[in-house]
Formats: sequence, structure tokens, C-alpha cells
Amino acid sequence: MWLSRYLELTQFRKNTGHCNVPQQYSSNLALGKWVHKQRQDFKKVQGNFTTEYMEKRFKVLVDIGFEFETNNRAESLWHQRFKELQEYKLVMGNCNVPQTYLPNRPLGKWVRRQRYEFTKIIDGESSTLTEHRIEALTAIGFKWAIRSRRKKKQAL
Repeated sequence: MWLSRYLELTQFRKNTGHCNVPQQYSSNLALGKWVHKQRQDFKKVQGNFTTEYMEKRFKVLVDIGFEFETNNRAESLWHQRFKELQEYKLVMGNCNVPQTYLPNRPLGKWVRRQRYEFTKIIDGESSTLTEHRIEALTAIGFKWAIRSRRKKKQAL
């Protein structure tokens, strides 16, 4: 089973350029959980006795660019949702994913969040939406539905 998941991870890396599979990876939940377990196992044995067998596993993971300790999970998740949005657009012809999109509710919520983060930029607030992300979304035809939240606040 380990080798099977490892091969799935190498395919994920080939497709995305990284090994940061989200724990709740909608395309392959088992792979997301497996990656999480690899990180947990590594933390358990760090500084303690490890078997040669475990060390070999850790080494082959490192050799493909796997990070046992990563702060990049949010970045990985963003890229995964972006890829899902691209797939949605291929099928539906637009990027207007409903928040309650039953085949992939996280994608609908993510799309809403991107628009919210963009309104924060318009209002001069800090945002998780980088220039690179804005360019990538715009390039695939993402519509921002631009409006300021300040106007709403002032009306209250």
C-alpha cells in the first residue's frame, strides 16, 4: 500500500510541481491522508531510534521533493483549488462556481473567498490574494465582481 501511495504522490508532483497534497485533497482523499501520516510518522521518530526501513522511506520521499515540515500547505491548497477551477471552467465554460456546488462545495467556497480577498485589496486592506494569484485567475477568465466593502460599512 505504501508503494502505491508513493507512486500516486510522484504523479501528483509531476502534475503540480510539488508534493504538498492537502489533507482533504478532493481528487484523492486517501493520498491526502497518507501524506499527512508520513509527516506524523516523521515527527514521531525525529530524534529517536528509526529503523533502516523507515529511513529508506523517508529518503525516497525527500528525493522527490517531499517536505516533512512545511508551512506551504495553504499555498498547495490554493493551487489545488485553482486547478479544480480550471477543470470546472472546461466543463461549464465559466468560473462562476456556486457556493453550494454539490460536486465540490470547497471549490464554491474558495471562489467566494477569492472575491472577498480582492475586495479587501480594493479597500486598502491586507489580503492573502497575491498579484500572481490575481493574474492567474484573471488569465482564465475569472470575474471579480468588484465592489467596495467600505460603501456598505458607510451606509450602516
